[in-house]
Amino acid sequence: MNKTNMIKIVTILTMVTIALTLTTAASDDWQQFQKNETKIGMSSASAIVSSPTTTWNLTLNDFYAAPIAHGGFVYANNQGGLHKYYYNGTIAPDGWPATAVNSLYGSPAYGDGTGRIFAYGASRTIKGVNESNSSDVWSATPPVAAHEFMSEITYAINKSSTKSIYFGDGQYGNHFYCYDVGGADFVLRWNYTPAGGQFWAGASVMGDYVLFGNESAYVTCLHESNGTYVDSIYIGTGQNQPHIRSSISWNATNATYGHIFFTNCQGFSGGSGYVWKVGFNTTTGQFNDADKTHSDAIYRTTTTPVVYNGRVYAGDYPAFSGGYVYCLNESDLTDEIWTCSVGGAVQSSPALAKRDGHVYIYITRNYVNGGVVCINDTGSIEWADTTVGSYSMQGVAIAENETGTWVFATS
Repeated sequence: MNKTNMIKIVTILTMVTIALTLTTAASDDWQQFQKNETKIGMSSASAIVSSPTTTWNLTLNDFYAAPIAHGGFVYANNQGGLHKYYYNGTIAPDGWPATAVNSLYGSPAYGDGTGRIFAYGASRTIKGVNESNSSDVWSATPPVAAHEFMSEITYAINKSSTKSIYFGDGQYGNHFYCYDVGGADFVLRWNYTPAGGQFWAGASVMGDYVLFGNESAYVTCLHESNGTYVDSIYIGTGQNQPHIRSSISWNATNATYGHIFFTNCQGFSGGSGYVWKVGFNTTTGQFNDADKTHSDAIYRTTTTPVVYNGRVYAGDYPAFSGGYVYCLNESDLTDEIWTCSVGGAVQSSPALAKRDGHVYIYITRNYVNGGVVCINDTGSIEWADTTVGSYSMQGVAIAENETGTWVFATS
């Protein structure tokens, strides 16, 4: 999810799945926020283009985190626990939900190769829940964690095959942590300060480096091995109270160079925002200030952009009742290929899937009629399904198995 400043408090949560039956076997998972450690936001599942079928929904408690999908199960966390359901809506056996998880914020992450789902617990703890046994839970309390965790949890396997998670300690915090999770428990590898606060701003892990934005409008690059500082870039010049509340997405140009993409907003309500593109050298870990550009001013934006085939997709919201999805030219971000008004605030990050050579974009709306919206790549709404219910800030998780494509959402 995105990754947003909350503009309405939600008291009801509905988790919904929309399915499309296919005739061939397939498999694709959405294992963490925006799919993977570089936040590509693109699924290899076959897009649901028209006439979606809502197969099930459940009313639980408030969810401010996006779901994830892995191995035929969907996971979502809230203050009631970490919930686990089969794709068909049947609750998983063995004591789910895992009540050791007790946090509204930060989408969970599946640790591929660890058998664990990672999410936040109460009292500023991090939890690792056994995917096969909800009562088997690792727990750690990060040092100097003075504020509620709100950033996205990122999982990655580094070049030396070490399995790790990365997260910040909250909107008003100043620490960023790396825990190794490939053994029998959490092992703190490093704690970087001054990281600045992270409000839904998740990290990307790119080879030797970890990158994340913060509340003070800086993007920081750290050595993945030990958390030491490499470089940073400031994008708040001329802005009023600039914040980065998106995760960092990555698009490589070649083996040693590419660009990071993110959005930023100003203030705590209203105001404008920008989509950013910054050059980054994966050999040195240095940002290229001469290769930095941003979109024309759009409305308040906290979404993580998705970059695909020369286009950049992001959302915004000028008011609670209005919101837009933008398709920008990747080369300079100032060419608006199309915009689409979706009738509600877009605080969710886009998720993309393809079908028959065409790209389709899925977002949720944070408004009274809520729902999942599917937009085709000419900028027209393909379909909207309001079963998800009202006021959804989070994005969707797209998954595919032998029974078809599934879109999971929370609200």
